[in-house]
Amino acid sequence: MDLQHLKWTKNIKPKGDEPWAYEQHGVGSLFKLAWRDGEANASKPLVEVLWVISWNNLPISAKADEVFGYSEVLNYQGGNVMELENIIPKHWESKGGLEAFRSHVLSQLNLA
Repeated sequence: MDLQHLKWTKNIKPKGDEPWAYEQHGVGSLFKLAWRDGEANASKPLVEVLWVISWNNLPISAKADEVFGYSEVLNYQGGNVMELENIIPKHWESKGGLEAFRSHVLSQLNLA
């Protein structure tokens, strides 16, 4: 899979017992990210689902710190869209930057 256009991430966490916000979308679905409060920047990234996991049987490789390759990702909060090139830490700069990060994501999610 070609991830050259992978540019954004968004922290999405359900509240309480509610279902995950994008659960109805499957691989290949095309949709816009949404915000509970209708923020204007919600229409920026158009998203195609790259992978879908079972939230009832979450594999360790799909956890955020494993996918991103660094533990600081667990501190991202707020649900805002973040541009990857603005949040990829020094860890990835020394290993090839955004391209190396994209390769790592491919490997972690078994998309290669």
